[in-house]
Amino acid sequence: MVVMETAASTPSWSQRKLSRLQYEELIDQGWFDDVRAELLHGRVVRMSPQKNPHALAVEQMTELLVTKLRRRARIRVQLPIALSEDSEPEPDFALVSRDASRVDHPQRALLIIEVSYRTLAKDCTVKAKLYAENNIPEYWVVDVAHREVVVYTQPVLGQYKSRKRIAHGAKISPLAFPKISFAVADFLP
Repeated sequence: MVVMETAASTPSWSQRKLSRLQYEELIDQGWFDDVRAELLHGRVVRMSPQKNPHALAVEQMTELLVTKLRRRARIRVQLPIALSEDSEPEPDFALVSRDASRVDHPQRALLIIEVSYRTLAKDCTVKAKLYAENNIPEYWVVDVAHREVVVYTQPVLGQYKSRKRIAHGAKISPLAFPKISFAVADFLP
């Protein structure tokens, strides 16, 4: 049985979890052809439809990230990252090393960014925990509603030790590229 969670539902841990390989086999068999979903901690989770503020932020950020980082990192937009044996999320952005595999989904990222319009609670809890557990050095949540970016760094034992809010009028730089900065206001529609 495949467990399909919604973004707002509470996982039922008594049901069978899927491995990433099982999930990919189901994808190959067409199980999710008409469903936007990702695998989080063994659970297939439906992804929320994108409202216009979310889509505009992704569009604006794509242009900015590609313009400033295209020769420094690969910028994966809403594509899978094979984080662990039971998780294959599809973050809005994953900046990966230019040397990362092009045969399989990357397993590491320099920075992961989620644009949050209706999914702030999940992005700041479930996803932050997942990325910290997998030692992603930096994770940004672009909070469209509050017009700020929440920056998570220093993953230790499955939790980020540092969490900062960067206000609308401020600038932000990725840890991996400290000489490159972005205005938070430029990320937001």
